[in-house]
Amino acid sequence: MRHKLKILLLEDSQMDTDLLIRFLSRAKLEFEYRCVWEQNAFSEQLHEFTPDFIISDYALPQFNGMDAFRLMKREGFNLPFIILTGSLMEKNISRIKSEGIRACLLEDDISGLQDVIKKINEQRPL
Repeated sequence: MRHKLKILLLEDSQMDTDLLIRFLSRAKLEFEYRCVWEQNAFSEQLHEFTPDFIISDYALPQFNGMDAFRLMKREGFNLPFIILTGSLMEKNISRIKSEGIRACLLEDDISGLQDVIKKINEQRPL
């Protein structure tokens, strides 16, 4: 039997966090989450919460989604990493995906997130 999905959110907007949580709940996912927006807290939660995957905003006050992805890799984690952002140029999306990010979605097209999470969930060990 699978455990609840453990999602680490990297987001600095409470409104965006609330919208994302409502979306995930409506998608009938069983999950628990932690939300951080600072680099040190992100690193702590990688180790303490041990998430199944990460959903990150691209731009944050201290660092950005790519910095978080690289930090995750440096700390020895190989987790599915999704960037969900308000706006990003197409060339940046291509560059981001070339580094190993699982998906880069615009907040306006959040419906695609459900498919990405479904694929991640299907690939998890029981």
